[in-house]
Amino acid sequence: MQNPSETYADASQREGRDAPAGEGLSRLQEHLLDPDVWRPVLQRYAAATTLAVALTDTRGKMLGECINPRSLWSLLRAQVPAAAGNCPFCIRLARPEDCSNRVGPDGSRALAGGYAGLVHFAVPLRAAGDVIGYLLAGQVQNKYPEQLQLHEVAKDIGMPEGVLVETARTEVPISDKTLHVYWDLLESFADSFLNTHLHRFLEKQRLTELAEIDRRKDEFLATLSHELRTPLTSILGWIRHLRAKRVDDVTLQTALEAIDRNAAAQAHLVDDLLQVSRIITGKIQLDVERTDLVSVVNAAVNSVRPSAEIKKLAFQVALDTGARFVMGDFARLQQVMWNLLTNSVKFTPPNGRIEVRLERIDSSARIMVSDTGEGIKKEFLAAMFDRFTQADSSRTRYHGGLGLGLAIVRQLVELHGGTVSAYSAGEGKGTTMVVTLPLAPAETLVEQGAPQLTSRNDANLDGLRALVVDDEKDTRDLLKEILEQEGVAVVESDSVDSALSMFRQDRFDVVITDIAMPGADGYDLIGAIRQLPADRGGSTPAVALTAFAHESDRRRLLAAGFQAHLAKPFMPNDLRAIIGDVMVKGRRRAS
Repeated sequence: MQNPSETYADASQREGRDAPAGEGLSRLQEHLLDPDVWRPVLQRYAAATTLAVALTDTRGKMLGECINPRSLWSLLRAQVPAAAGNCPFCIRLARPEDCSNRVGPDGSRALAGGYAGLVHFAVPLRAAGDVIGYLLAGQVQNKYPEQLQLHEVAKDIGMPEGVLVETARTEVPISDKTLHVYWDLLESFADSFLNTHLHRFLEKQRLTELAEIDRRKDEFLATLSHELRTPLTSILGWIRHLRAKRVDDVTLQTALEAIDRNAAAQAHLVDDLLQVSRIITGKIQLDVERTDLVSVVNAAVNSVRPSAEIKKLAFQVALDTGARFVMGDFARLQQVMWNLLTNSVKFTPPNGRIEVRLERIDSSARIMVSDTGEGIKKEFLAAMFDRFTQADSSRTRYHGGLGLGLAIVRQLVELHGGTVSAYSAGEGKGTTMVVTLPLAPAETLVEQGAPQLTSRNDANLDGLRALVVDDEKDTRDLLKEILEQEGVAVVESDSVDSALSMFRQDRFDVVITDIAMPGADGYDLIGAIRQLPADRGGSTPAVALTAFAHESDRRRLLAAGFQAHLAKPFMPNDLRAIIGDVMVKGRRRAS
């Protein structure tokens, strides 16, 4: 969005960034030097001063017609046409900048021209220090015909002397002093009008962009409603169907798979929305460490390979170990790769091909993801990394989604000090996405793979006693079902107060608690527990089970006294693994 106080330099820089090379500045100049806008005010100036006046670009080309052309100048110009790149008011060759920089013997500015007694002046039109055009005014004599050698002029251009003299006598000379007053007036007027015109243009652009943003917002909300309702339809439909009648095992399995698949899709939509919210508010943080891009790429490829195999897509992966290490956040970079690869799988028809390359370019690592998919329209390439933007957002589109994935990619790559771009020869000709990241300094090039998540799926939870705290009954029921199947004795609580009461009366091996609850929250609970002596349960392992899923939330929870953080929605295996982890670590500390 444009700022109403945006300068010409700001606007021209932004226009140049959004347009093909060389077009941005000229497009803005076209608006600032619009002859239809300048004509009414130049006509008033000409009428007040009797001078001829014209608007030109920097090369001397008149923009629009000359206003109030003088008869002697018109006669001479008919005999001596203006040459390209020269000042149109000069009968003999001179560039516009020469006419604006004339200096007299005493060092003061001087009038230009002088041929046949005709003089003029040129006022440069400046914006942010750049000359973008000129206003020319004059075509008048500053001497009487008797003071001029008009017979020499007539001979020079091959014109009857009588015609030239007679035309010259119809002109009324204007003194140099008066012309300098008119010069000052035109300079003051040009500067004021140019700035006014610039701000009007910027305001018009701002309103246009606001209208476009409003249109995108409405379009996005409609898409969001559709994308959220679609998985809900399957989830609620199957649940109600299963409740209403008995079904065979095959139908039950189909129903459970549909519910699981659509719930995961909805969770992904919510994650994207939260991710964008954090990006917009500047709350996203990176856990920067030496990161192996080979591991990042392989992990992302392996995660999308099942989807690719369903469509019979061929994967070609070429990884240069010389471009292996960067300073970055492994999880965020894997998210970047997953989004790019998911897009390729999504938009590539069956039996197509996806190619992933990692290579070193000077001091940077470049990752290229190419496919033989649908390709991208030329006019959409520049906007494809904008938030809430989709090439096809119509009701008849073939592919779902909110249009957030590539916006998230760009923001995450830029947070890593890199760039991302897209190339396509057009519809049906595939797409290439290119991510460039700075390589890690030489002294940090120590081999490091992907972070390994500790897995304790084989941990024996049988016989443990767990206190489960959550104000949502459905969540407590789910936790109880999962844990009791592992042989865990579960005690439930729906509030911090009741949980503390139970904790003081009994002993537990682990506490699993929500964070956001009415009244007191999970932080209050863990704070109260950690104040107790160890023999009264003060060192009991605790797991935070919460919808606050950002990395900063995890750090805060660990600092508050929790041993682990599990984000909602969660997988049963993850819950089992985390409880196994905290119990093993607790035993190590005790020993």
